[in-house]
Amino acid sequence: MREAKDARVLDCLRSVPLFRQLSDEKLAWIHDHADEVRLDAGAVIARQGDPPDGFYVVMEGETEWTRRVGQEDVFVVTLGEGSIFAEL
Repeated sequence: MREAKDARVLDCLRSVPLFRQLSDEKLAWIHDHADEVRLDAGAVIARQGDPPDGFYVVMEGETEWTRRVGQEDVFVVTLGEGSIFAEL
Protein backbone atom coordinates (compact mmCIF):
# COMPACT_ATOMS: atom_id res chain seq x y z
CA MET A 1 0.00 0.00 0.00
CA ARG A 2 2.81 2.43 0.89
CA GLU A 3 4.51 1.84 -2.47
CA ALA A 4 1.30 2.69 -4.34
CA LYS A 5 0.90 5.87 -2.27
CA ASP A 6 4.55 6.82 -2.83
CA ALA A 7 4.15 6.27 -6.58
CA ARG A 8 1.03 8.48 -6.60
CA VAL A 9 2.86 11.24 -4.74
CA LEU A 10 5.84 11.05 -7.11
CA ASP A 11 3.49 11.15 -10.12
CA CYS A 12 1.81 14.25 -8.71
CA LEU A 13 5.16 15.94 -8.02
CA ARG A 14 6.30 15.04 -11.54
CA SER A 15 3.20 16.80 -12.94
CA VAL A 16 4.19 20.11 -11.31
CA PRO A 17 5.93 22.27 -13.96
CA LEU A 18 8.52 23.45 -11.42
CA PHE A 19 9.57 19.83 -10.76
CA ARG A 20 9.09 18.38 -14.25
CA GLN A 21 12.80 18.30 -15.14
CA LEU A 22 13.91 16.73 -11.85
CA SER A 23 15.18 13.16 -11.72
CA ASP A 24 13.25 10.48 -9.87
CA GLU A 25 15.99 10.57 -7.22
CA LYS A 26 15.44 14.29 -6.60
CA LEU A 27 11.66 13.89 -6.57
CA ALA A 28 12.05 11.09 -4.02
CA TRP A 29 14.23 13.40 -1.90
CA ILE A 30 11.51 16.08 -1.95
CA HIS A 31 8.92 13.47 -1.00
CA ASP A 32 11.09 12.13 1.83
CA HIS A 33 11.67 15.60 3.28
CA ALA A 34 8.13 16.91 2.95
CA ASP A 35 5.32 16.79 5.48
CA GLU A 36 1.92 15.59 4.34
CA VAL A 37 -0.88 17.83 5.56
CA ARG A 38 -4.50 16.76 5.21
CA LEU A 39 -7.15 19.36 5.78
CA ASP A 40 -10.89 19.16 6.23
CA ALA A 41 -13.15 21.05 3.86
CA GLY A 42 -13.29 24.70 4.87
CA ALA A 43 -10.05 24.58 6.86
CA VAL A 44 -7.90 27.71 6.75
CA ILE A 45 -4.36 27.15 5.47
CA ALA A 46 -3.13 30.68 6.03
CA ARG A 47 -4.47 34.12 6.77
CA GLN A 48 -3.33 37.31 5.14
CA GLY A 49 -0.46 38.71 7.20
CA ASP A 50 0.63 35.36 8.67
CA PRO A 51 4.40 34.80 8.55
CA PRO A 52 5.49 32.51 5.69
CA ASP A 53 5.83 28.90 6.75
CA GLY A 54 5.98 26.64 3.74
CA PHE A 55 5.72 25.62 0.15
CA TYR A 56 2.70 23.52 -0.76
CA VAL A 57 1.65 21.13 -3.53
CA VAL A 58 -2.06 20.33 -3.82
CA MET A 59 -2.15 16.52 -4.05
CA GLU A 60 -5.92 16.13 -4.28
CA GLY A 61 -8.96 18.32 -3.97
CA GLU A 62 -8.69 22.06 -4.29
CA THR A 63 -8.03 25.16 -2.25
CA GLU A 64 -9.72 28.52 -2.67
CA TRP A 65 -7.76 31.71 -2.02
CA THR A 66 -9.20 35.05 -1.05
CA ARG A 67 -7.65 38.39 -0.18
CA ARG A 68 -8.94 40.77 2.47
CA VAL A 69 -9.86 44.14 0.96
CA GLY A 70 -11.26 46.48 3.58
CA GLN A 71 -13.93 44.49 5.38
CA GLU A 72 -14.48 41.96 2.56
CA ASP A 73 -12.82 38.73 1.45
CA VAL A 74 -12.38 38.94 -2.32
CA PHE A 75 -11.97 35.73 -4.34
CA VAL A 76 -8.53 35.41 -5.97
CA VAL A 77 -8.14 31.88 -7.34
CA THR A 78 -8.99 28.21 -6.91
CA LEU A 79 -6.00 25.85 -7.06
CA GLY A 80 -6.46 22.15 -7.82
CA GLU A 81 -4.39 18.99 -7.97
CA GLY A 82 -0.81 19.61 -9.07
CA SER A 83 -0.94 23.31 -8.20
CA ILE A 84 1.75 24.84 -6.04
CA PHE A 85 1.67 27.80 -3.70
CA ALA A 86 3.77 29.39 -1.00
CA GLU A 87 3.20 32.09 1.54
CA LEU A 88 5.28 35.15 0.78
